[in-house]
Amino acid sequence: MKTKWESKNYCSLSEFSKSKVVDWTFRVTDSKNLGYDMIIGRDIMQTLGINLLFNEQTIQWEGA
Repeated sequence: MKTKWESKNYCSLSEFSKSKVVDWTFRVTDSKNLGYDMIIGRDIMQTLGINLLFNEQTIQWEGA
């Protein structure tokens, strides 16, 4: 996948927290065929401390 731009954004992961806001610089593409509005990469997941638990089929973030 090729990206053309960067955009600093503030977003929330409401499934985990109603009040926490994430501040991140995302890479942006104009591709229409991804099938997703956003793809969260390993870089942001590592920085935020998000854990993918494949054996339990769950995602953990700050105790949620």
